[in-house]
Amino acid sequence: MKRLIFIAGALSLLLAFPAMADNPFKRFMDDPNQVENPDVEEYVWKEGATDLPDYPQEENLLEFDVHAPGGKFIYFIDEKSLSVGEKDGVVRYALVIRSRTGAENVTYEGMRCNIKEFKSYAFGNGRGEWRKARKPRWMAFRGNGYNQYRYVLWEYYLCDRAKVLPRSVEEIVSALKYPTSDSNRKIFFEY
Repeated sequence: MKRLIFIAGALSLLLAFPAMADNPFKRFMDDPNQVENPDVEEYVWKEGATDLPDYPQEENLLEFDVHAPGGKFIYFIDEKSLSVGEKDGVVRYALVIRSRTGAENVTYEGMRCNIKEFKSYAFGNGRGEWRKARKPRWMAFRGNGYNQYRYVLWEYYLCDRAKVLPRSVEEIVSALKYPTSDSNRKIFFEY
């Protein structure tokens, strides 16, 4: 009997599903007489101008933890290079990735918090100078593999996950300097 009731319930759900799938606003969306509101401006995101910062100096590097098991690298953000675009909302920073033997990769990057994308604007040339990227473009990142450190930056330091907006430079520096302090507890534990 229970089996019969379950089958009848599942069947009624299947029959009701097409009715639920109809969009109640579909008639407005497909209306050929519908005109756009001339008083509403279309929003098209546009990236602001990007100037390269001074090359990172050791005294300005703030280390952050990536939680990589058996991690072979140490990660730093250059405090002096941090900025948040006022109009485009891009968090820009110089990143230093150092191996345990002292070899370094240095990049100047931007991150869009709302869509989890990054862009590399320039790379260190090994002589303390920037070389601009040939064709910088926005690329998505995930929380595993090569991009794990970018995900950690997004999740814990650069972005407010609740609002999906960039943090202020002051909040970012505080989170990098004092990641487990009471003032940063909300950053790490209130989500």
